[in-house]
Amino acid sequence: MRKQMDFKTAVFVLVGIVLLLQVMGTLGIGAKKSSAHLQIGYWEKSSAQSWSADYILWDGWQQRTLHPTTQPATLHVTVQTDAGSCALQIKSTDGEILFEREDLPTSAFDVDIPGDVVVRFTADQHKGGFSAEILE
Repeated sequence: MRKQMDFKTAVFVLVGIVLLLQVMGTLGIGAKKSSAHLQIGYWEKSSAQSWSADYILWDGWQQRTLHPTTQPATLHVTVQTDAGSCALQIKSTDGEILFEREDLPTSAFDVDIPGDVVVRFTADQHKGGFSAEILE
């Protein structure tokens, strides 16, 4: 015969599950899906001068604004492509395209930037990761 959970225990379990999902979402762990993108095993780290992510599968796009402390500066980009495709666009904050490339292979390269930039990665069933870091 099954023992039924009392109300306090049920509330405690529910709160625990909600907190666990919040922590996983904050850390970028797990699978996320929305109308804009799919992320499976997505882990991200970002600051004012850098942004990186590793994932099992990602489909969609994301962008961040990076802020160098000195101007001009150099943005060091690395891409790991195990499958699928990944595109990158780097724009100045006034909208000028500084760099744009589709179907990036596993690579590392530098882009000269005049100041703050908007970095946008777009993935199509991409497996791997990327990083963009301002070198100063």
